[in-house]
Amino acid sequence: MLPLARFESLVHRFHDWKDRLGNFAPEVNAFVGPSFDFDVITIEAFRRMRARCGWKLEILNLGGLKMRVGPELEQWLVGLRSAGIIGFHVSLAGVDGVHDRWNSRTGDFAFQTEILRRGGAMGMVRHERLFLAKNTLPVFDQLLNVLEAIPGDIRDRYAVPFFYQGRAVKYESERIDENDRDHLLARVKNLRLWLSENWLSEREWLPRLKERAGAPKEVALTVEVNEKNIDRLEAQTCEEVFADAQSVFLMDWAGVPDIEELCDHFGDSDGRKIYSTGEELETKLFDIYRVKRSGGRCRNAAH
Repeated sequence: MLPLARFESLVHRFHDWKDRLGNFAPEVNAFVGPSFDFDVITIEAFRRMRARCGWKLEILNLGGLKMRVGPELEQWLVGLRSAGIIGFHVSLAGVDGVHDRWNSRTGDFAFQTEILRRGGAMGMVRHERLFLAKNTLPVFDQLLNVLEAIPGDIRDRYAVPFFYQGRAVKYESERIDENDRDHLLARVKNLRLWLSENWLSEREWLPRLKERAGAPKEVALTVEVNEKNIDRLEAQTCEEVFADAQSVFLMDWAGVPDIEELCDHFGDSDGRKIYSTGEELETKLFDIYRVKRSGGRCRNAAH
């Protein structure tokens, strides 16, 4: 296992490099997923790393946490408060078995809502993200009833179609369509609808994507840090690590069609499924291209 101290040291070195470069420096961010399910010492380390980005670590993401019950859960919550955690961010896709299926874990809905109950009783706040999908819409009223029965300070509650990423790419059949979007339940419409002005179907997105073809884009270069490569990364300068990541990215993208060609050849001009952002549809089109044309190449690239 990669020692946290070595990872944190590497992160701070890259932030120092960024600070030296000034205005033309790339942004630097460190991520460990899926959740900050750590002890107090580890949480403090991540608080220091997030502070270098100007961010605080006060809200804990509940996705993927170790399942705890009874006294263990209570002790864990007390420890979080002592570490400066003031609340939780929860992502829910329906209730009970519907949510559990999306998260590939039996009992996950009961576990997360129990954390909200206990945390609320302790004065901890919560942010709720509620996913809209074909199989969550029929139980959305039930989900809201469950949440409204839980005490506590709700700082934010919003609904959004699920994102095209990770395991969710396998569930495109559950994506809401134009008819679902245009006939949402009144209780859903009364929520904050995240980026609702962009809830467009594939056929609505395609011309917009083509219109912005050629426009400059930000590029995210990912350097995965693990016990196998930490020695090399520590020995290299930041410039060398950056150059290696850039080289891999450029090699992966060599020969990849532009977005206009992806839209023309792989887009569905009659597609009615809803995407919250154009980037999600670009990623989907790229995935189709990769499978059909390049046999899975470009593993490190994504639109």
